[in-house]
Amino acid sequence: MDIRIKSTFVFLLSLLLALSLTTCVDSRYDLSDIDSTSAIKVKDLAFPISIDAITLESIVDIDDHRQIKIINGEYAFMDEGSVEKSNIEVPPLAIPAPETKTVERTISLATFGIDPPTTTPGDIIFINSIKDDFRLYSAEIDNEASFNMDSENINPAVIKIDTIVTSNFQIKISIGISELDRIFKSIEIHDLIIQLPKGLTATSSDGGVYDTKTGILTFADYISFNENLEKEITIDISKIDAKQAGIELADGNLLFKIDSSISGVFAMHGRNLKKPVTLEEFKKLKDPTLQIEISFPNGDIEISEFSGDVRFEYDDISFASFVIEELPKLINQEGTDIRLASPQIYLTINNPLYDSYQLEAIAGIDLFPTDIVFEDKLIFNKAINNYCLSPIEPDSMLVAGSVFTEFPDLGDILGGDDRPDEIDIRVIDIEVPQQTVKNFIFGKDYGKVIGDYLIYAPASFTDKAEIHYADTLDGWIDDGLDKMTIDNLRLNAKVNSNIPLSFRAVAYPIDKDGNHLTIDGQPVKAIVKYVDNEGGTFDILPPFVKSSILIEFKGPLKNVDGIIFKAILNGTKEIHPLKPKQSIMFTDIKLNVSGEYIDEF
Repeated sequence: MDIRIKSTFVFLLSLLLALSLTTCVDSRYDLSDIDSTSAIKVKDLAFPISIDAITLESIVDIDDHRQIKIINGEYAFMDEGSVEKSNIEVPPLAIPAPETKTVERTISLATFGIDPPTTTPGDIIFINSIKDDFRLYSAEIDNEASFNMDSENINPAVIKIDTIVTSNFQIKISIGISELDRIFKSIEIHDLIIQLPKGLTATSSDGGVYDTKTGILTFADYISFNENLEKEITIDISKIDAKQAGIELADGNLLFKIDSSISGVFAMHGRNLKKPVTLEEFKKLKDPTLQIEISFPNGDIEISEFSGDVRFEYDDISFASFVIEELPKLINQEGTDIRLASPQIYLTINNPLYDSYQLEAIAGIDLFPTDIVFEDKLIFNKAINNYCLSPIEPDSMLVAGSVFTEFPDLGDILGGDDRPDEIDIRVIDIEVPQQTVKNFIFGKDYGKVIGDYLIYAPASFTDKAEIHYADTLDGWIDDGLDKMTIDNLRLNAKVNSNIPLSFRAVAYPIDKDGNHLTIDGQPVKAIVKYVDNEGGTFDILPPFVKSSILIEFKGPLKNVDGIIFKAILNGTKEIHPLKPKQSIMFTDIKLNVSGEYIDEF
């Protein structure tokens, strides 16, 4: 009961008692021996009451509340945070180089008319006088070798290889011949052909030309050995087409089998002789030993760039927790189950790999420790990605450029009796699903993952929300209401509300100790009744109502010190946010009381 109503009520009863005693007692009588107790019975004593409109801003105090704000004239919950994750570093990719292979064998010299064991002094005169281009001897070479380049620990991000670019892949072929340096200062190889894997981008010393389709390295001119009869041919490989070259990759295991062969003709001409040649040295000439060594002098083959399919997985990202501060009393009482109609989480997260390679990432969202599940996946297909997660699409985005993604259960984020004090927004199950990249660089730092969140939750509630509100008005006994026995108290009023909440309300009278008053052991209560235009009464007062209400207590009630008021408020199926200027107004208020007032004069 409003303090003004109570005071008026007590004052009127006291005035009635005083008037009755004044008119009934004669001044000639001695009053010391008479009973000074008097009772006044009243029936339907009416009190006209006027109450100002009650606005939400008068009962919702947000002055000291950091997270509850008024935005665009509406109450809203707002908080924000950020995250900065360590850099995305893609480790280097290397393939172990094969071991060096060496082949030695004796080759047969084919003579052109002069056999060393039967050489005569006249032959020596002839030999020392032959022309430079006269071929004395030749020997064919035909050598094959196979190498396996394999690795069991290829970066698991590499799923399929199309091409690789290398920075240090070199093959060195060293050829040497013994026994001939007594009489030859050099030898030559003609028609040299080296078979390599197909699909290479290769350059060779000594003018070699590589055909990527056949894998054959050819030399247009003959190749001369040095004075030690040795020759090194280097082949630098800068790029490999994996399919043509036969590179196999399965379950992180890479195999590159190199089948190679060398063929050609060794030739010894007059120009290669150490003139003058002696008969003794020439007779010692015998079939030489050929030595071929194939090596990879630069060690492990470093992959500087890669084209093919990749898939990355990353650790979860946790934003700075947002702490739920104490909510306003109106929505923070026991039994309240907040179900928000249109909460919004705005996420801004960069994707460092998209900027360079247009690699899309996907991830889920987890609100820890709640049970709310985000069933969908976010797609990070821009360098900077902006998302708005909400049960329904907002009319306008608080963060410009945000992409709406439905999050049906987000409205339950503050729901239930065990609402957490803080919530972590986690980006989980982050992966770059299998995609094709071009010229991807390994061994590079691609920068940090940086993100921000903004939670914006307008104070609009669904019809599943239940806001339990209880308040106590007491202290009436101090004003003399303990002298009143109430048989019936009835309040009628017209109500006009533009608050988007329906409510059910019950009032319980209490004594000075806060105990519920009872009749026959049952608590006395008065249910706020909604009266429609046809006179029907209902327990639920709808939102946006313009009608009448009825509250009635039936007694007898004694020692009434106040009432406990309990209400359950519900939202609506439509979205109607709470606003400070929304109000409920009671007019034509009529309070009718029946009972007995007893006091001493």
